[in-house]
Amino acid sequence: MEENSLEQPKMSHRELLEKGLAAFRKVLSHPVPATREDMCDLLNFEVTINFLIANMKAAEGKTQEELMEMAKKAISPE
Repeated sequence: MEENSLEQPKMSHRELLEKGLAAFRKVLSHPVPATREDMCDLLNFEVTINFLIANMKAAEGKTQEELMEMAKKAISPE
């Protein structure tokens, strides 16, 4: 008897976040009862995921030194 395989092709964390965010937006496109606090939490979640995706894209193909320089710029005021 052959089992159904749930294995998915290997994807990067960024790709998984992008797919999850697309699904999240699709679900939220339908009317859902939510409080104002829930909506704020959902918007903060979406902004955080977008931030992670943008930073993952920026980091792709960078060397360790380049990543360290990006981190220094992100945390030190100029």
